[in-house]
Amino acid sequence: DQAIFFGFTLQSYWQIYNSEISSPFRETNYEPEIFWINYLDPENVLWGDEMAIALGISHQSNGRSQPNSRSWNRIYADFICENRGFVFSFKPCY
Repeated sequence: DQAIFFGFTLQSYWQIYNSEISSPFRETNYEPEIFWINYLDPENVLWGDEMAIALGISHQSNGRSQPNSRSWNRIYADFICENRGFVFSFKPCY
């Protein structure tokens, strides 16, 4: 089985102690991503009960303009194995 997914992560950091600089949030990060996942045939699994391989691209940014802007892009491969209810993942990225 194969599928394409889109994901979006929003991560906010609270800063309630310094209202002069920024309150209630210190920073908010945005991370949209798109990835393709391929579930391997159980007969061809190298280890465990199930295996999947995901390939994706993600972009992470704090959504701010210069000079406070920060962002990067990642290309990754995620190797996922499930064995007796435990899930293991190895996810190198560039």
